[in-house]
Amino acid sequence: MKSFAPIVSLAWILAGTLGGCSGASLAAGAPSIEGTSGGTTGGPTPDLAVTGASCTPTAVVDTCASAGLVCDLISARCRKPEMGEQCNLAVGCGDSPPNLSCVKADLDGTEVSICLVPCQGTDSAACPYGTGCSSNTCRVQAPASCVPGGFCPLGEQLVGQCLADGTSSTCFAIGDLRTPYGPCNPFALNSQSDQLCAPGFICRATALSLGGFADAGFCFPLCSRGCRVDEHCSQPSDAFYQICRPGIPCAIDYDTCPSPESLCVPDDASSLSGGCLGVARDAGKPGAFCELPAAIPESYPCQEGACLPVDGGSICTPLCNRAAEDRPYCLNGTCRALGTEANAYDVIGACR
Repeated sequence: MKSFAPIVSLAWILAGTLGGCSGASLAAGAPSIEGTSGGTTGGPTPDLAVTGASCTPTAVVDTCASAGLVCDLISARCRKPEMGEQCNLAVGCGDSPPNLSCVKADLDGTEVSICLVPCQGTDSAACPYGTGCSSNTCRVQAPASCVPGGFCPLGEQLVGQCLADGTSSTCFAIGDLRTPYGPCNPFALNSQSDQLCAPGFICRATALSLGGFADAGFCFPLCSRGCRVDEHCSQPSDAFYQICRPGIPCAIDYDTCPSPESLCVPDDASSLSGGCLGVARDAGKPGAFCELPAAIPESYPCQEGACLPVDGGSICTPLCNRAAEDRPYCLNGTCRALGTEANAYDVIGACR
Protein backbone atom coordinates (compact mmCIF):
# COMPACT_ATOMS: atom_id res chain seq x y z
CA MET A 1 0.00 0.00 0.00
CA LYS A 2 1.33 3.43 -0.89
CA SER A 3 2.44 5.61 1.99
CA PHE A 4 0.74 8.96 2.35
CA ALA A 5 1.49 12.05 4.36
CA PRO A 6 -1.53 13.83 5.82
CA ILE A 7 -2.87 16.39 3.41
CA VAL A 8 -2.52 19.14 5.98
CA SER A 9 1.18 18.37 6.24
CA LEU A 10 1.42 19.12 2.51
CA ALA A 11 -0.28 22.43 3.24
CA TRP A 12 2.13 23.09 6.08
CA ILE A 13 5.15 22.34 3.86
CA LEU A 14 3.92 24.67 1.14
CA ALA A 15 3.01 27.42 3.58
CA GLY A 16 6.34 27.18 5.36
CA THR A 17 8.41 26.84 2.22
CA LEU A 18 6.63 29.61 0.38
CA GLY A 19 6.46 31.99 3.32
CA GLY A 20 2.69 31.62 3.67
CA CYS A 21 2.28 32.02 -0.09
CA SER A 22 2.00 35.77 0.05
CA GLY A 23 2.31 37.80 -3.10
CA ALA A 24 5.87 38.73 -2.11
CA SER A 25 7.00 35.13 -1.88
CA LEU A 26 7.30 34.52 -5.60
CA ALA A 27 8.91 36.70 -8.20
CA ALA A 28 6.47 38.87 -10.16
CA GLY A 29 4.77 37.34 -13.17
CA ALA A 30 4.53 33.71 -14.18
CA PRO A 31 6.97 31.39 -12.42
CA SER A 32 9.98 30.05 -14.25
CA ILE A 33 9.64 26.31 -14.80
CA GLU A 34 12.94 24.45 -14.76
CA GLY A 35 11.95 20.81 -15.12
CA THR A 36 8.95 18.50 -14.97
CA SER A 37 8.09 15.06 -13.72
CA GLY A 38 8.37 13.65 -17.23
CA GLY A 39 12.09 14.32 -17.58
CA THR A 40 14.61 17.14 -17.63
CA THR A 41 15.23 20.10 -19.87
CA GLY A 42 18.67 21.50 -20.50
CA GLY A 43 21.91 20.96 -18.65
CA PRO A 44 23.78 17.70 -18.10
CA THR A 45 21.77 14.74 -16.89
CA PRO A 46 23.18 13.21 -13.69
CA ASP A 47 23.41 9.50 -13.11
CA LEU A 48 19.84 8.71 -12.07
CA ALA A 49 20.91 5.23 -10.96
CA VAL A 50 21.10 6.65 -7.44
CA THR A 51 17.29 6.82 -7.42
CA GLY A 52 16.17 4.02 -5.11
CA ALA A 53 19.52 3.75 -3.38
CA SER A 54 19.53 3.20 0.39
CA CYS A 55 20.02 6.25 2.59
CA THR A 56 19.71 7.35 6.23
CA PRO A 57 17.00 10.03 6.76
CA THR A 58 18.58 11.24 10.02
CA ALA A 59 22.15 11.39 8.73
CA VAL A 60 24.06 14.68 8.99
CA VAL A 61 25.24 14.34 5.37
CA ASP A 62 22.40 13.68 2.92
CA THR A 63 23.83 11.26 0.36
CA CYS A 64 20.85 11.85 -1.98
CA ALA A 65 21.09 15.66 -2.12
CA SER A 66 24.19 15.80 -4.33
CA ALA A 67 22.19 14.05 -7.07
CA GLY A 68 19.20 16.38 -6.64
CA LEU A 69 17.23 13.71 -4.79
CA VAL A 70 15.60 13.40 -1.37
CA CYS A 71 16.10 10.72 1.27
CA ASP A 72 12.58 9.43 1.93
CA LEU A 73 11.68 9.23 5.63
CA ILE A 74 9.54 6.12 5.16
CA SER A 75 11.40 3.97 2.64
CA ALA A 76 14.93 5.22 3.56
CA ARG A 77 15.74 5.38 -0.15
CA CYS A 78 16.62 8.21 -2.53
CA ARG A 79 13.69 9.56 -4.54
CA LYS A 80 12.86 12.60 -6.68
CA PRO A 81 11.55 15.68 -4.82
CA GLU A 82 7.80 15.92 -4.23
CA MET A 83 5.31 18.78 -3.80
CA GLY A 84 6.80 21.66 -1.82
CA GLU A 85 10.34 20.24 -1.71
CA GLN A 86 13.41 21.92 -3.19
CA CYS A 87 14.46 20.56 -6.57
CA ASN A 88 17.27 20.54 -9.13
CA LEU A 89 17.15 21.60 -12.81
CA ALA A 90 18.74 18.45 -14.19
CA VAL A 91 16.67 16.04 -12.10
CA GLY A 92 13.24 17.66 -11.88
CA CYS A 93 10.45 16.38 -9.63
CA GLY A 94 8.51 13.21 -8.99
CA ASP A 95 5.43 12.21 -10.97
CA SER A 96 2.79 12.68 -8.28
CA PRO A 97 0.70 14.80 -8.51
CA PRO A 98 0.54 15.06 -12.33
CA ASN A 99 2.41 17.95 -13.98
CA LEU A 100 4.61 18.55 -10.94
CA SER A 101 7.38 20.90 -12.09
CA CYS A 102 10.56 22.45 -10.76
CA VAL A 103 9.64 26.14 -10.31
CA LYS A 104 12.11 28.95 -9.60
CA ALA A 105 10.84 31.11 -6.74
CA ASP A 106 12.10 34.24 -4.99
CA LEU A 107 11.81 33.72 -1.22
CA ASP A 108 12.63 36.88 0.70
CA GLY A 109 15.26 37.85 -1.83
CA THR A 110 16.74 34.37 -2.19
CA GLU A 111 16.03 32.48 -5.38
CA VAL A 112 15.31 28.78 -4.83
CA SER A 113 13.75 26.01 -6.88
CA ILE A 114 10.67 24.21 -5.55
CA CYS A 115 8.41 21.46 -6.88
CA LEU A 116 4.96 22.91 -7.61
CA VAL A 117 2.11 22.29 -10.06
CA PRO A 118 1.54 25.04 -12.66
CA CYS A 119 -1.97 26.39 -13.26
CA GLN A 120 -3.60 29.36 -14.98
CA GLY A 121 -5.42 32.30 -13.45
CA THR A 122 -7.88 31.25 -10.75
CA ASP A 123 -8.68 27.81 -12.18
CA SER A 124 -7.74 25.32 -9.44
CA ALA A 125 -9.20 22.22 -11.14
CA ALA A 126 -5.74 20.80 -11.90
CA CYS A 127 -4.36 21.61 -8.42
CA PRO A 128 -3.82 18.94 -5.76
CA TYR A 129 -6.42 18.66 -2.98
CA GLY A 130 -5.85 21.34 -0.33
CA THR A 131 -4.25 23.83 -2.73
CA GLY A 132 -5.53 26.57 -5.06
CA CYS A 133 -4.22 28.42 -8.10
CA SER A 134 -2.39 31.67 -7.32
CA SER A 135 0.27 33.42 -9.41
CA ASN A 136 0.06 30.54 -11.89
CA THR A 137 1.11 27.84 -9.42
CA CYS A 138 -0.87 25.68 -7.01
CA ARG A 139 -0.25 26.55 -3.39
CA VAL A 140 -2.03 26.94 -0.07
CA GLN A 141 -4.27 29.95 -0.26
CA ALA A 142 -3.26 33.19 1.43
CA PRO A 143 -4.73 34.36 4.77
CA ALA A 144 -8.38 35.44 4.71
CA SER A 145 -8.86 33.89 1.28
CA CYS A 146 -12.16 32.37 2.43
CA VAL A 147 -14.45 32.36 5.46
CA PRO A 148 -14.13 29.17 7.60
CA GLY A 149 -17.31 27.14 7.61
CA GLY A 150 -18.55 28.47 4.26
CA PHE A 151 -18.20 27.49 0.63
CA CYS A 152 -15.44 28.89 -1.61
CA PRO A 153 -14.73 28.93 -5.36
CA LEU A 154 -11.92 26.85 -6.87
CA GLY A 155 -12.68 27.60 -10.50
CA GLU A 156 -15.51 27.45 -13.00
CA GLN A 157 -18.26 25.19 -11.57
CA LEU A 158 -15.80 23.90 -8.93
CA VAL A 159 -16.79 24.56 -5.32
CA GLY A 160 -14.94 23.85 -2.11
CA GLN A 161 -15.42 24.21 1.64
CA CYS A 162 -13.34 26.65 3.68
CA LEU A 163 -11.50 25.37 6.76
CA ALA A 164 -9.33 27.29 9.21
CA ASP A 165 -5.69 26.30 8.97
CA GLY A 166 -3.81 28.26 11.62
CA THR A 167 -3.55 31.94 10.74
CA SER A 168 -4.93 31.32 7.24
CA SER A 169 -7.87 29.55 5.63
CA THR A 170 -7.75 26.82 3.02
CA CYS A 171 -10.37 25.92 0.43
CA PHE A 172 -10.70 22.12 0.25
CA ALA A 173 -12.45 20.68 -2.80
CA ILE A 174 -15.65 18.72 -2.15
CA GLY A 175 -16.65 15.55 -3.96
CA ASP A 176 -19.20 12.76 -4.12
CA LEU A 177 -18.14 10.38 -1.31
CA ARG A 178 -20.61 10.48 1.58
CA THR A 179 -19.77 7.39 3.67
CA PRO A 180 -18.27 8.29 7.08
CA TYR A 181 -14.78 6.77 7.35
CA GLY A 182 -15.08 5.48 3.78
CA PRO A 183 -11.94 5.40 1.57
CA CYS A 184 -10.86 8.49 -0.37
CA ASN A 185 -7.73 9.80 -2.06
CA PRO A 186 -6.01 12.69 -0.20
CA PHE A 187 -3.65 13.10 -3.19
CA ALA A 188 -6.44 13.55 -5.73
CA LEU A 189 -6.76 16.68 -7.85
CA ASN A 190 -9.50 19.17 -6.99
CA SER A 191 -11.42 18.12 -10.11
CA GLN A 192 -11.50 14.41 -9.18
CA SER A 193 -14.79 14.54 -7.28
CA ASP A 194 -15.24 10.76 -7.41
CA GLN A 195 -12.20 10.39 -5.13
CA LEU A 196 -13.00 13.19 -2.66
CA CYS A 197 -15.46 13.60 0.21
CA ALA A 198 -18.77 15.46 0.28
CA PRO A 199 -19.40 18.67 2.26
CA GLY A 200 -19.05 18.14 6.00
CA PHE A 201 -16.19 15.66 5.56
CA ILE A 202 -12.48 15.98 4.93
CA CYS A 203 -10.25 13.46 3.18
CA ARG A 204 -7.30 12.74 5.46
CA ALA A 205 -4.46 10.27 5.27
CA THR A 206 -4.16 8.40 8.54
CA ALA A 207 -2.05 5.73 10.20
CA LEU A 208 -4.11 2.60 10.81
CA SER A 209 -1.65 1.30 13.38
CA LEU A 210 -0.79 3.42 16.42
CA GLY A 211 2.45 5.32 15.81
CA GLY A 212 2.63 4.14 12.20
CA PHE A 213 2.91 6.12 8.99
CA ALA A 214 -0.14 7.67 7.35
CA ASP A 215 -0.82 5.01 4.75
CA ALA A 216 -4.49 5.29 3.74
CA GLY A 217 -7.07 8.01 3.11
CA PHE A 218 -10.56 8.17 4.66
CA CYS A 219 -13.51 10.59 4.83
CA PHE A 220 -13.64 11.97 8.37
CA PRO A 221 -16.76 13.89 9.48
CA LEU A 222 -16.01 17.44 10.60
CA CYS A 223 -16.95 18.27 14.19
CA SER A 224 -18.42 21.58 13.03
CA ARG A 225 -21.30 19.61 11.49
CA GLY A 226 -21.80 17.61 14.72
CA CYS A 227 -20.68 14.10 15.71
CA ARG A 228 -22.88 11.09 16.46
CA VAL A 229 -23.50 10.13 20.08
CA ASP A 230 -21.18 7.14 19.65
CA GLU A 231 -18.33 9.31 18.33
CA HIS A 232 -15.92 11.80 19.85
CA CYS A 233 -14.38 15.01 18.55
CA SER A 234 -10.61 14.93 17.97
CA GLN A 235 -8.12 17.53 16.76
CA PRO A 236 -5.31 15.98 14.71
CA SER A 237 -1.85 17.05 15.85
CA ASP A 238 -1.16 18.66 12.45
CA ALA A 239 -4.49 20.46 11.93
CA PHE A 240 -6.53 23.36 13.33
CA TYR A 241 -9.91 21.86 12.50
CA GLN A 242 -11.50 18.96 14.41
CA ILE A 243 -12.80 15.63 13.13
CA CYS A 244 -15.18 12.99 14.46
CA ARG A 245 -13.78 9.55 15.29
CA PRO A 246 -15.52 6.35 16.45
CA GLY A 247 -16.16 5.80 20.17
CA ILE A 248 -17.22 8.00 23.06
CA PRO A 249 -14.32 10.11 24.45
CA CYS A 250 -11.87 8.59 26.91
CA ALA A 251 -8.26 8.80 28.09
CA ILE A 252 -6.07 5.75 28.67
CA ASP A 253 -4.69 7.11 31.97
CA TYR A 254 -8.20 7.37 33.41
CA ASP A 255 -10.25 4.95 31.37
CA THR A 256 -14.00 5.33 31.76
CA CYS A 257 -14.89 2.85 29.01
CA PRO A 258 -17.31 0.09 30.04
CA SER A 259 -15.11 -2.95 30.70
CA PRO A 260 -14.57 -5.62 29.49
CA GLU A 261 -16.80 -4.99 26.47
CA SER A 262 -14.93 -1.86 25.35
CA LEU A 263 -11.40 -0.47 25.34
CA CYS A 264 -9.93 3.06 25.24
CA VAL A 265 -7.83 3.38 22.09
CA PRO A 266 -5.76 6.59 21.57
CA ASP A 267 -6.45 8.59 18.41
CA ASP A 268 -2.71 8.91 17.75
CA ALA A 269 0.61 8.68 19.55
CA SER A 270 0.70 12.37 20.51
CA SER A 271 -2.06 12.24 23.13
CA LEU A 272 -3.54 9.96 25.80
CA SER A 273 -7.04 10.81 24.53
CA GLY A 274 -9.08 8.57 22.28
CA GLY A 275 -12.36 6.72 21.92
CA CYS A 276 -14.02 3.70 23.52
CA LEU A 277 -14.06 0.92 20.92
CA GLY A 278 -15.95 -2.33 21.30
CA VAL A 279 -13.71 -5.30 22.01
CA ALA A 280 -14.04 -8.07 19.44
CA ARG A 281 -15.50 -11.36 20.63
CA ASP A 282 -12.22 -13.19 19.98
CA ALA A 283 -9.98 -10.34 21.22
CA GLY A 284 -6.54 -11.43 22.38
CA LYS A 285 -4.82 -10.91 25.70
CA PRO A 286 -1.47 -9.03 25.95
CA GLY A 287 1.13 -10.90 23.92
CA ALA A 288 -1.41 -12.58 21.66
CA PHE A 289 -1.19 -12.21 17.89
CA CYS A 290 -3.62 -9.72 16.33
CA GLU A 291 -4.49 -8.40 12.88
CA LEU A 292 -3.88 -4.75 12.04
CA PRO A 293 -7.01 -2.93 10.80
CA ALA A 294 -7.55 -2.21 7.11
CA ALA A 295 -9.98 0.65 7.78
CA ILE A 296 -10.86 3.06 10.60
CA PRO A 297 -11.60 0.55 13.42
CA GLU A 298 -14.95 0.53 15.19
CA SER A 299 -14.06 -2.60 17.17
CA TYR A 300 -10.70 -3.77 18.48
CA PRO A 301 -8.83 -7.12 18.33
CA CYS A 302 -7.17 -6.74 21.76
CA GLN A 303 -8.53 -6.90 25.31
CA GLU A 304 -6.14 -4.14 26.38
CA GLY A 305 -3.37 -1.97 24.98
CA ALA A 306 -3.08 -1.85 21.20
CA CYS A 307 -2.37 -4.06 18.22
CA LEU A 308 1.19 -3.08 17.28
CA PRO A 309 3.51 -4.43 14.58
CA VAL A 310 6.63 -6.26 15.77
CA ASP A 311 9.18 -8.52 14.12
CA GLY A 312 7.34 -11.58 12.91
CA GLY A 313 3.82 -10.16 13.09
CA SER A 314 1.59 -7.97 15.23
CA ILE A 315 0.72 -8.55 18.88
CA CYS A 316 -1.56 -7.04 21.54
CA THR A 317 0.78 -4.74 23.48
CA PRO A 318 0.11 -2.80 26.74
CA LEU A 319 0.51 0.97 26.36
CA CYS A 320 2.31 3.41 28.64
CA ASN A 321 2.87 7.14 29.14
CA ARG A 322 6.30 8.23 27.88
CA ALA A 323 5.85 11.82 29.02
CA ALA A 324 5.55 11.24 32.77
CA GLU A 325 6.13 8.72 35.54
CA ASP A 326 2.41 8.21 35.84
CA ARG A 327 -0.33 5.88 34.68
CA PRO A 328 -0.60 4.08 32.48
CA TYR A 329 2.67 2.46 33.44
CA CYS A 330 4.19 -0.88 32.62
CA LEU A 331 3.51 -3.76 34.98
CA ASN A 332 5.99 -5.79 32.95
CA GLY A 333 8.83 -4.56 30.76
CA THR A 334 9.80 -0.94 30.16
CA CYS A 335 8.09 1.91 28.34
CA ARG A 336 9.65 2.15 24.88
CA ALA A 337 8.94 4.09 21.72
CA LEU A 338 6.29 2.61 19.44
CA GLY A 339 8.67 2.35 16.50
CA THR A 340 12.23 3.04 15.37
CA GLU A 341 11.25 6.39 13.83
CA ALA A 342 9.19 7.61 16.81
CA ASN A 343 8.28 11.30 16.92
CA ALA A 344 9.91 13.25 19.74
CA TYR A 345 6.45 14.50 20.73
CA ASP A 346 4.91 11.04 21.07
CA VAL A 347 3.27 10.57 24.46
CA ILE A 348 2.16 6.99 23.88
CA GLY A 349 4.71 4.24 24.33
CA ALA A 350 4.65 0.43 24.37
CA CYS A 351 5.52 -1.88 27.23
CA ARG A 352 8.15 -4.23 25.82
